[in-house]
Amino acid sequence: MDRSGKDAAWFHERMPERALLRDMLRGNPVNRLLGIARDRAIVDGAVVAVPAIAADAAAVQAALELAVSAARLISDKGPAAELSVEQTQALELFVLLVSRPALFVRDGAVADRPENWPELGRDSLLLPETIAGVGRIERADGTRCGTGLLVGERRILTNNHVVCALLGKKLDFWNVSL
Repeated sequence: MDRSGKDAAWFHERMPERALLRDMLRGNPVNRLLGIARDRAIVDGAVVAVPAIAADAAAVQAALELAVSAARLISDKGPAAELSVEQTQALELFVLLVSRPALFVRDGAVADRPENWPELGRDSLLLPETIAGVGRIERADGTRCGTGLLVGERRILTNNHVVCALLGKKLDFWNVSL
């Protein structure tokens, strides 16, 4: 178990069902994960995706390969798998890309709770208030840009790609040369 308290059992609970996981790990799962990352990162197709200046394609590839190998280990050995700190960190990436649930909300409540996220049941009393503060952000023409969280009066917390989509700017708009 690493400093975060996440061990093989924690990840095992959050993995997709066995058939889906095996399907995810077939062929070239690293390319599939890159595709998922791209799909989730950019909501507005008009925004040009620009990698972070410090991003290293080889490092990203290596992290995804480690994530895939660690996911295979969890798939094979289940909660008894022994994970290194590096594998645990890589599995966090895998969980975010593959197992993170998209929560469907109807009438202010989570419609279907994913089985692999037991915390949603435990924290169910907190969800309605949190859900009430989350909303989709659109431009005046109805173009969907992303989501945001209400954090104060007339204040929304959102991501860079959403702000850039609203302004019609590239993702590196905020980079300033000194």
